[in-house]
Amino acid sequence: MKFKLLYPALVFMAMLVFVPQAEALPTSSTTAPTEVQEQNFADNFKTFLEKRKIKRNEKIKAFLLKANKVITKAAKAMDVDLDDPVMKWLWYGIFAFGAAVILWILGGLLFGPLVWLGSLASLLSSVCLVIWLLKYLELA
Repeated sequence: MKFKLLYPALVFMAMLVFVPQAEALPTSSTTAPTEVQEQNFADNFKTFLEKRKIKRNEKIKAFLLKANKVITKAAKAMDVDLDDPVMKWLWYGIFAFGAAVILWILGGLLFGPLVWLGSLASLLSSVCLVIWLLKYLELA
């Protein structure tokens, strides 16, 4: 109900952007764009999109490397051993439970479907902790 004016405003803004302006229209056949100019525009637009995609991938790569350093440093500080066949399941369960809590909070505050992901992470946490318990008690 409160977004009653949102749709017409978006349509108006889209018209301002996409409808050609009067001074941008060709006045004679000599000012009309040629095929070469149109091709150059298309090539420039493709290279622009490729550059943006490369830049985004570099940012994501840098973020993941930084996150990996932080996680590795935290794991060393907490003495986490993911090579141990029994204790790794405990750590997987703890990490999955932490992710579940964060996803539940974010889902409640920002975006509803994150609650479902939080529930899946909680299920994963439960499964990992049961596997750890079975291996720790040497029942599996």
